Amino acid sequence: MTLTVELKDYDSLDKAEVEVYMDDEGLDKLIDILNRLKKFGGHEHLMTAEWAGAELTSLRQNSQNILINHLCFILKR
Repeated sequence: MTLTVELKDYDSLDKAEVEVYMDDEGLDKLIDILNRLKKFGGHEHLMTAEWAGAELTSLRQNSQNILINHLCFILKR
């Protein structure tokens, strides 16, 4: 499973971009997480194993990017 979040062009934070890499299994996992968020509200934390999570993978897909270890989705209703 691949679901990796990375920061691109981080030298200039006002121009930085977030890239999300995934395979089919990672996409299914992300859809499940977002559906759970839609159903129950609140927030969902996604973290790498290095941050005591299991939702995100920590193998960088672009060697020029910075790996993001924690992503939080927050539903505001």
